[in-house]
Amino acid sequence: MKRQQKVYLYGRLSKEDEKKGDSYSIANQRKILTKYAEDNGFKNWEFIYDDGFSGGDWERPAFCKMIEDAEVVRMIFRLCTEGMSAMEIARTLMAERLPNPSAYKYEHGILKKPRPMKDPYLWNNTAVHKILDAPEYLGHTVNFKTWSKSYKDNKSRFNPPEKQLVFTDTHPAIIDETTWSIVRKMRQTKRRAPRYGNVGLFTGVAYCSDCDAKLYYLTREVRTKTATRYEGVYSCSEYRKNTAYQQPRLCTCHYISEITLTDMVLENMRQVLHFATNYEREFARMVMEKSEAEQKRDIADKKRLLMQKHRRVDELDSLFERLYEDHVAGKLTDERFAKMSAKYEQEQKDIRAEIAAHEEVVAGQESQLDDVDKFLCRVRKYTAIQELSPAIVNEVIDKVIVHEPEKARGNRIQKVEVVYYGVGTVDLSQFQTYMVSAI
Repeated sequence: MKRQQKVYLYGRLSKEDEKKGDSYSIANQRKILTKYAEDNGFKNWEFIYDDGFSGGDWERPAFCKMIEDAEVVRMIFRLCTEGMSAMEIARTLMAERLPNPSAYKYEHGILKKPRPMKDPYLWNNTAVHKILDAPEYLGHTVNFKTWSKSYKDNKSRFNPPEKQLVFTDTHPAIIDETTWSIVRKMRQTKRRAPRYGNVGLFTGVAYCSDCDAKLYYLTREVRTKTATRYEGVYSCSEYRKNTAYQQPRLCTCHYISEITLTDMVLENMRQVLHFATNYEREFARMVMEKSEAEQKRDIADKKRLLMQKHRRVDELDSLFERLYEDHVAGKLTDERFAKMSAKYEQEQKDIRAEIAAHEEVVAGQESQLDDVDKFLCRVRKYTAIQELSPAIVNEVIDKVIVHEPEKARGNRIQKVEVVYYGVGTVDLSQFQTYMVSAI
């Protein structure tokens, strides 16, 4: 037996509409919508309304009721930013007894061929991955996601992203852009839980200072007289390659324990957030001046490279002319002419693509201001950090750069740089000097 789909009949009356007469009243809207539901055979319907709310207010109570199921989606994204893997999220949802997508569709009559679920609370990592990858939760509509060979073929096939059409801001977003970008970055790194312990706190965030490769997280066994414990450590991924075949190391180890790295990052973050939240205007001005100087150097380098590329394009044009003249004069065979012209054409095509990319970057940098406001909005809720969590690390920190340790007078000294979203690295000594000069 086919289940009836739940239908909401929604009415709204703003304060401006109240002045236009009875034709805009809630009672009149109920009458019109009820008649429409009965004419179209809707059985399982409910009339809800918002009185005195503007259409631009997405926090309308009745409107929010229609999208209350979005809390499950928000929960999945929140658990992902907290460092959980897809399987761990699935286990959490099963423990909370939340219905899976198929059970939700069956309950609301969305399935074409509805059938009861054996276990409506059974989740797997595939279902979690699909939710985390769906741009619809950003407020976008995606068309042509699937296709079929003909109208007689009932089998749907997925279209590649380049053949899909995306329409932005077609409905209220469930997930904000910040959370979406954080989840996208986290999902670029496989987060495997070690045999003992949890996933590394800085997995996908810690990088090598020399080769810019990611640091691998692993656990090592530490035995004492009383017990055995497992300590998380990081080392350069390039250093750990080719070890089984006794080939030369591609980089140095850059070894650092997670406890040490956590303490260093936490102390740096506490100082940066203290200055950023208590001296917002001065912090923003210092970051802007630093970024402006760096951008000027970067823009100058890119413009210099663009001049070289344009010069090479002009040289290729001259070569084409001489090549054509030699071919007409009989100095080059047809085969030689075709081979050389194809080589020059490909080189010119590649250079023009590089020029377009560099010009776009330069234009963006010249008109771009550092988004310090977004950084300040993120850190205002972290006024007093007692310990680091995956949510804090992935929301505030872009990357952590670990340098190779050095020995000085028998002591092991290791430098760590923390790169924050929107502001980059913050030199605390320069900030203190800046504050003194500003006074």
